[in-house]
Amino acid sequence: MTLQRYVVVFSLLGFAALSLAGCSGLEDPPSLSDEEVFDTPEYRIVPLDTLQIFVWRSPELSVTVPVRPDGRISVPLVEELQAAGKTPKQLSRDVEKALKPFVQNPKASVVVESFADNSLQAVQVLGEVRSPAGVPYRPHITVLDVIVASGGLT
Repeated sequence: MTLQRYVVVFSLLGFAALSLAGCSGLEDPPSLSDEEVFDTPEYRIVPLDTLQIFVWRSPELSVTVPVRPDGRISVPLVEELQAAGKTPKQLSRDVEKALKPFVQNPKASVVVESFADNSLQAVQVLGEVRSPAGVPYRPHITVLDVIVASGGLT
């Protein structure tokens, strides 16, 4: 090896050592327990979601319905039920309760088939990013996640 190559190799090794030494004073990132990582709030139904309501042993009562802008739904035998603000499980119990006068031991389940465009639940990214846009909010989202979703910094 020539002297020039030795100088380059030693320079790189020195730079790497200094870089690692500079990082040694940084604090470790906070650690999250499994409960904190997986403790996400249950989804709440919002207007304009589409719901699939299944009533066991009653296919004529099983329907797919949109949540109206007023937050209510209409299903067979039940003119109006408040859906917005409830979890699918809570709405299932409400459907069962409403169908009780008509069906013996009703068992219902609610599945959110499609989600409304909730631009109100978005983080708006502007400024020195490649693609300014709204990034859908989710629990535990970080600033780095938002910057990456916007294409990075310019």
